Amino acid sequence: HPLRPARRLRRCGGPRHAKPKARLRRFAFAHATVLYLGALTLCTAAPVLAGAAYARQHGAAAWMLGLVSLLLLLPASDVAVAMVQRLAARIAPPRLLPRIDLSAGVPEEARTLVVVPSLLTSVEGVAQQLEHLEVLAFGNLDPHIHFALLGDFADAAARDMPGDAEILTAARDGIAALNLRLGEGRGDRFFLLHRARQWNDREGAWMGWERKRGKLEELNRLLRGATDTSYDVQVGEMGVLPRVRYVITLDSDTRLPRDGARKLIGIITHPLNRPVFDPACGRVTEGYGILQPRVSVTTASAAGSRFARIFAGHTGVDPYTTAVSDTYQDLFGEGSFTGKGLYDVDAFMAAMEGRVPDNTLLSHDLFEGLHARTGLVTDIEVVDDYPSSVLAHARRQHRWTRGDWQILGWLFPFVPTRRGLVRNRLPLLSRWKILDNLRRAQIAPATVTLLLLAWTVLPGSPAAWTAAVVAALAFPLILLGAEILAGPRPHQALGTWLRGLFEDCGNAAERLLLQLAFLANQAYGMANAILVTVVRLAITRRRMLEWETAAASAARGVGLELGSGARSFFRAMAAGPAIALGGALLVVAWRPAALPVAAPMLLLWAIAPYLAYRLSQPTVVRDLGLGEEDRQFLLGVARTTWKYFEAFMVAGDHFLPVDNVQETPPQTAHRT
Repeated sequence: HPLRPARRLRRCGGPRHAKPKARLRRFAFAHATVLYLGALTLCTAAPVLAGAAYARQHGAAAWMLGLVSLLLLLPASDVAVAMVQRLAARIAPPRLLPRIDLSAGVPEEARTLVVVPSLLTSVEGVAQQLEHLEVLAFGNLDPHIHFALLGDFADAAARDMPGDAEILTAARDGIAALNLRLGEGRGDRFFLLHRARQWNDREGAWMGWERKRGKLEELNRLLRGATDTSYDVQVGEMGVLPRVRYVITLDSDTRLPRDGARKLIGIITHPLNRPVFDPACGRVTEGYGILQPRVSVTTASAAGSRFARIFAGHTGVDPYTTAVSDTYQDLFGEGSFTGKGLYDVDAFMAAMEGRVPDNTLLSHDLFEGLHARTGLVTDIEVVDDYPSSVLAHARRQHRWTRGDWQILGWLFPFVPTRRGLVRNRLPLLSRWKILDNLRRAQIAPATVTLLLLAWTVLPGSPAAWTAAVVAALAFPLILLGAEILAGPRPHQALGTWLRGLFEDCGNAAERLLLQLAFLANQAYGMANAILVTVVRLAITRRRMLEWETAAASAARGVGLELGSGARSFFRAMAAGPAIALGGALLVVAWRPAALPVAAPMLLLWAIAPYLAYRLSQPTVVRDLGLGEEDRQFLLGVARTTWKYFEAFMVAGDHFLPVDNVQETPPQTAHRT
């Protein structure tokens, strides 16, 4: 295996007298894990100690100091993570992984299968998935890139259900039609691989074995010649599958931009990125077994409701961004897998062989990424839909939290496998990633508990405690304040800078207000997910694979909104008003003087269901009449736009529009 770049630098050496900044950066990279976790510890300890000192100054007993410190730990850790990651972004610039130019085509030895794991529940749903597969294929034209629909039926009370045959016939015919139209005379461009239901005693249902994780595991075995998988329906010329080296897995609502597959393959095939599996620790330790592209949000889904507009952030495909900062990738050379990306079949199978006992792991993406080693590719992106409903978003968070807490056991020295307990070989950084997910799930319950205690029994001023909690949640606004002090960037117009700054501040303020309003309901949801998972892990050992697809959750949310309207939100989010009422009664009973401080927050919790209902309403496109002045302005914009194409679509560029034209100094970007 070729030497890593860092080893070459150490062997060849550098300048005899490096600058202090360069020496500092080298030291930081050489001791990245210790420095990162140490900085998090210090930045978390500072506000915790300050809060404990404040409580002690106002006469807190020893047990109260311990309780205050414990409750402050989680909100303080959130601020610490944000601060340290911002500092790390300044020390470690974004990394671009080396790559091979495959613009001439994907070689035979890098043959790739793009798969979309899906639940096939209706003929209409099959038609949508086939259309999605066709769009993916049109954007990634190459004879060595193939596409497959990985199908499962929904959970049922029997192995075969009425309507199954009709759904399968539609899928078979659709794949055959795609191969006929787009296969260029071959039947191996599109595949249907569909699994039979199997009885799962712990789930009490007939279902696809191990859900999506099992679907990919069985696919890998099928690609390597296994004949005993539950893929009982196989459509397409299967002879090419044993030659597939890489798999790109996408969700049913994930878009892969033009030539995205070819670019990912160019990265994974570069010698410095090829995975090296270490049998001693059972992990990929050099190169990458998985590549995770940046995930963005589709513009259409972000415009679906006011809630989506506020929380989705920047949307759509960004063809101009070269790379985005990510602490784990930039500082440690290793990102996190979120379930949408490319993996090396052989490395993935070696890393995951026998790792997971049956019926124990729902959220498998992070777990797989830790063992197969994930490279985050921030200059290539895929786009996903964002939930338009607050209820759909809350259900998704609940599913993710249950999945995250099922990996709790991999923090301990010994972990379960199909062969029994074995020593946990995960490094410290990998265990921190698991712990970090568990930490985030506990922030809302801890924050609500801290506020209720601050208004009732904590020593000191309730206003001071409340202000500290709100300041922790408002940390993004504080970071924007730092940008104000820094001023506009070089060559940036003052008006443009101010306009962008006001927009960012407005969006951050809206998000903060809604985070406060939904805090009580989120705390209940996270506490419920944690408790349910811990009970299932430790006691019942059942329903560990309980799941609902994002598409089904979104459809259910739309049905609630269009059906019972606001009543559905008040039923689903009753925890918020209940906590508000209980909190008000506690404040009146224990510390009535704190009611003016607590009232604004309690009021927000009480009206949270109504806010969620209003924010989740589908956006209505209104046809607004144009005045003559607006009409003339838009016509002028249209004429100017047309003149650009008229002037710069010329024979020298094959009559394709150039990307941009720079006026001073004159320069034309001859690309489209």
